[in-house]
Amino acid sequence: MIAAEIVDFFHARPELEGIYIAAPLEERPLIDAIKSSIGETVPILIGDSLMTHMLDMYPNCKWMKDNFHDIFSSLEQEICSLSDTFLYASGSSWSLNIMMERHARNIPNEKKPNNITFLASLGAFILFLGFLAFNGGSVLAIVDGSTDIGEALAKSVMNTIIGGAAGSIFAISINLIVAIIYGEPQYWSLLVCINGGLAGMVSMCVACDALNTGAAFGIGAIAGLTLFFGFRLF
Repeated sequence: MIAAEIVDFFHARPELEGIYIAAPLEERPLIDAIKSSIGETVPILIGDSLMTHMLDMYPNCKWMKDNFHDIFSSLEQEICSLSDTFLYASGSSWSLNIMMERHARNIPNEKKPNNITFLASLGAFILFLGFLAFNGGSVLAIVDGSTDIGEALAKSVMNTIIGGAAGSIFAISINLIVAIIYGEPQYWSLLVCINGGLAGMVSMCVACDALNTGAAFGIGAIAGLTLFFGFRLF
């Protein structure tokens, strides 16, 4: 029944065979929606299952439960989430490549104005503020009765800012350096700066209340560099 409906769908609207990728979902060919769903969902299920079993079976992972500082007490879930994100992105990229190759012949060869820069900047601003609340709020209190932990809260927020700043600085710097070396267009990329800052803030999450400023800067810098070379690799 479903197969017959798909055939009827394309016979009724043959112009959808090459519709532009950015069209609303209801206007895309049904088969593309199915491809996209499979490409995005299956990697998440595989990644979560594999990482959960590996962390339980691998003896050297015991240090995650003993003598390891984790403000969220959930490093295993964070590693699973990271693997899910990587595989999700890979599956999404694969499905998008299939659709883009199929529809490239019908994409108009013209430049249109966009608002990506504004939306990206607005989203980054919201995320940056959210990370300060997320990491700072993970201490769970500013003053806890007889124990004053306001210092830990302030340290978490400060390290989050330092890590994000370091990630942005190193990401846009290496982006410009690589462009000079390989003769690519040379400019300070706002999107690289935003992503580098987000990577730096993410790298602060687990131990933001325990790091000193130098360690926060170094970890954020490594996160920014890792993000940039990850983009170059994929």
